[in-house]
Amino acid sequence: MRRTGDWQRRSARGAVVTLLFAAVAVAGVTAPAWAATASCQAGDVQVSVKNNFYTPTPVNITAGQTVCWVWSETTVRAHTVTADSNAFDSGSLTPPNGRFRQTFPTNGTNPYHCTFHGAAGGTGMAGVVQVGGGGGGGVTVTSVKPVSRGQGATKQKVTITGTGFVSGATTTVSGTGVTVTGTTFVSATTVVAVVNVATSATVGPRNVTVTLPSSASASCTNCFTVVVGPKPTGLSPPSGARGAAVNATISGTGFQNGAVVTVGKGVAVSNVVLVNSTTITATFTIDAATTTGVRSVIVVNKDKGKGTCANCFNVT
Repeated sequence: MRRTGDWQRRSARGAVVTLLFAAVAVAGVTAPAWAATASCQAGDVQVSVKNNFYTPTPVNITAGQTVCWVWSETTVRAHTVTADSNAFDSGSLTPPNGRFRQTFPTNGTNPYHCTFHGAAGGTGMAGVVQVGGGGGGGVTVTSVKPVSRGQGATKQKVTITGTGFVSGATTTVSGTGVTVTGTTFVSATTVVAVVNVATSATVGPRNVTVTLPSSASASCTNCFTVVVGPKPTGLSPPSGARGAAVNATISGTGFQNGAVVTVGKGVAVSNVVLVNSTTITATFTIDAATTTGVRSVIVVNKDKGKGTCANCFNVT
């Protein structure tokens, strides 16, 4: 009798579990991830989930295709594939059997992340599925800000807007004389590049290209322009005594309204006036206690273009 009772109780519990899963299916609620794990199918675009990275990312597919994520690392570590918009979510899955399939019926950019090791907006463990359009691998570059910088500008932060950006993206500017010293990933739509423009850089428009770790890249054509920078070449008078205020005239080319003039330690500059693109006047007030010797005169335009007249002012 006891064995019969145990069998009846187990049967009843099984019936309840079966009814609960049936109710979930009827209601359209996603079953727990461990119950919904699927195998990849022929034609799926596969993405590896390994070592806190999705590889490749972004993936570029056409509307109607399916992406299958495969948990492939040797360490048993849980990850999720969770849309930034919450449109899809794998739930917590682990290797070696973790699989998640998602079909993308319409064109658009679909950023996603791991809720354990990343966050919405491309932070940490994150990826992008680009459906239709976009540059190679789903990346696009649409604009930059600021749109120009003068010759001689250094350490300028240029914000680049587009789609499909991921951590590790790099930036280049076409032509010679413009170098990018670093690119900071902000989000799937924004990176910030640090740009130096040589004083000898050719004036004119440039293309800006963003390249992902997967080697996918995209450019915006002629969206950044190198403009003429200031080139101070002479100073009158060329010297001043300690404790004096000198009314100086700086000659050169490429001067702009709003230009800033500096001379160096112990010399304060005021009353800066742009006469024209080749002439600036200013007052140099020399500290009575400053050291004697030559100083360089530096002119920086509002567009951060910079030029130097080396050792052209002497403190006596």
